[in-house]
Amino acid sequence: MKHGKIIIFSGPSRAGKDAVLSQLSEKARHLFTKVVTCTTRPRRPSEQDGVDYHFLSKREFQRMIKSGELLEWATFSAHCYGTPKAAVLSALRKGKNVLLKIEVEGGVQVKHQYPKKTVSIFLEPGNLDDLKRRWKQGHFSAAQQRLRLARAQEELRHKEHYDHSIKNVEGALDATVSAMEKLLRQILTQSR
Repeated sequence: MKHGKIIIFSGPSRAGKDAVLSQLSEKARHLFTKVVTCTTRPRRPSEQDGVDYHFLSKREFQRMIKSGELLEWATFSAHCYGTPKAAVLSALRKGKNVLLKIEVEGGVQVKHQYPKKTVSIFLEPGNLDDLKRRWKQGHFSAAQQRLRLARAQEELRHKEHYDHSIKNVEGALDATVSAMEKLLRQILTQSR
């Protein structure tokens, strides 16, 4: 693992991580590779197994934890999420940079295991009202919105532990993607 970097990308639910990564993948796909993560949550109609996530039973997920197959894992909204270790290590050995969109607690686990190989980026929302509006648009119940708000406030407190932070202001996605691309180029140039 001489050349590849692990880039941790975290932020609260509905901060815009997927939107940023979708556009970034189109513009700067050569900068990083993504690893398909695992989850125990049900597959949404628009998602494909093995593309969006590896959809697993709770039993299979627990087996992977016990056998050490996950680089990191966390629980969010009663579902488990984790990153297959073999896929990450394989990419790093090939000199590829691996971008992991993971929860804050998973980011801590990865940074602890690979402190010299890991760079962390936190995507923060323009403000909490933006998140509340997005949760309502996502048809989350009032109880789910309260849980997500509490979780978002906790995650925002961890922002200071990240190497870098980018703000995703409502209506400025292109600017956020450009800032992320510029930051990645800077990080990866310095690590050569």
